[in-house]
Amino acid sequence: MKRILGIAAILVAVTSVAVSQDKPKGEKEKPKGEKVAAASSTEQAVRQLFDGLVSSYAKNDATVPARIWADDFTFTTPFGEVMTKEQRLAEIKPGGIQFDSYTADDVNVRVYGDTAVVTNRASVTGKRGDQDISGQYRVTSIFVKKGGNWQVVAAQSTRITEPATK
Repeated sequence: MKRILGIAAILVAVTSVAVSQDKPKGEKEKPKGEKVAAASSTEQAVRQLFDGLVSSYAKNDATVPARIWADDFTFTTPFGEVMTKEQRLAEIKPGGIQFDSYTADDVNVRVYGDTAVVTNRASVTGKRGDQDISGQYRVTSIFVKKGGNWQVVAAQSTRITEPATK
């Protein structure tokens, strides 16, 4: 019994020493909630940019996407076409896509360092030329922090269809 108590006392002493050791010189201990707050503020910043894009789509306004989309932005349409920034901006102008309404819900923002992935469901009424594109879509947008600013580098949209019956 004395032997067990002795071993227990040694384990408590060793554990206390290990837990109380200082960080290496120059490395400060961060409060535990700081990382959560930073991620939350980053998510909020990306979400604000995303909301600005959605609002601009609803108004058929290309000025916000022109600013937020990276120069090397690519968009994969629900039809499988891959478009550059210039091609996509040209589509937002008269004669291209004309949205009567554009809303987003089920928005999820996940941040991975200097990259953020935004997924959402878009509900759209409108036309692309003479083709009706009204419906719901699942959209994925990739934001990257470049030069201190968040930009969209890629986006992809897939039409939500009724599941096949068996």
